[in-house]
Amino acid sequence: MKFILVYLFVLSSLFSKAQIANIYEFKAVNKTTIIDSITANEVITILQNRLTNYNYKNATCNYNTSSNSFLINSFTKINNDFIKTILLNDTFFSISIYELYNQFDIAKALSTYKLKKGEIGKLPLFLTLASNGQITDNFPYLAITSHSDSVALRKDILKFKKYMPADILFANGYSNFSNQNNLELFGLKNNTNKFYIGGFIINASISYDALGRVAITIEFNEKGKQKFANITGTNVNKNLAFVINNKVLTAPRVIGKIESSKVDISGLFTMQEATKFVNILNTEILPIKLKFVQSEIVTNK
Repeated sequence: MKFILVYLFVLSSLFSKAQIANIYEFKAVNKTTIIDSITANEVITILQNRLTNYNYKNATCNYNTSSNSFLINSFTKINNDFIKTILLNDTFFSISIYELYNQFDIAKALSTYKLKKGEIGKLPLFLTLASNGQITDNFPYLAITSHSDSVALRKDILKFKKYMPADILFANGYSNFSNQNNLELFGLKNNTNKFYIGGFIINASISYDALGRVAITIEFNEKGKQKFANITGTNVNKNLAFVINNKVLTAPRVIGKIESSKVDISGLFTMQEATKFVNILNTEILPIKLKFVQSEIVTNK
């Protein structure tokens, strides 16, 4: 009996020391890229930060000089979408600030064109889905629409887009005035006044607005502070859209020129969404473009 207990103890000790690890290999897209020690260490630091920020805290990254590969060892399987969209992204994830077209702007633009026979006097669907068809410049969005209207709405946009301003860019955002099964449709001004805030941020953090809702606080550097002051100064009593991945996070009305280095972005954020955006904004850019090569599962004893 004593022998059996000792045998089982030895077996359990062996299995407890055996750990399954996932090894991921990445290489530079350009084979001629020279990866010196400074570049390699910078890449390792950025990859490690991205892994940690997204809760892959048991993952470690190193550079293998013999294979010119970056290797990540993780006891947790790393999500493929995370690898593609977050880990290997070599450009700034950035919130952009856009000026907006309102319903009145679009109605005015349409009135300057001669519509086809049968379209005279007919308004686009996105102008009739809000305010009971009454055209106004009071709202930042063009329409609030349900998901059931989305197919018809897309067809309508394509039909009328040729009559609208050339720089208009359509984007959706969750409705602040009804349940989140509805969407707001915005018309962004895709012009030279848009402000990509990536590269102008000192820090981003989670905060709360006056109503106790989750918000994001962004602290600009001096150049970013000036650019933000310029765009708010030229859009007093108008709305500006804060956009990420072609989705409007919030579109507040500017009541005066903002010259502070800190700005709070309030919206219908969950804590999970706010955390994701803060991590994105605080992420450094990779010095080289990487590609995923292969992964394997190994047992460490």
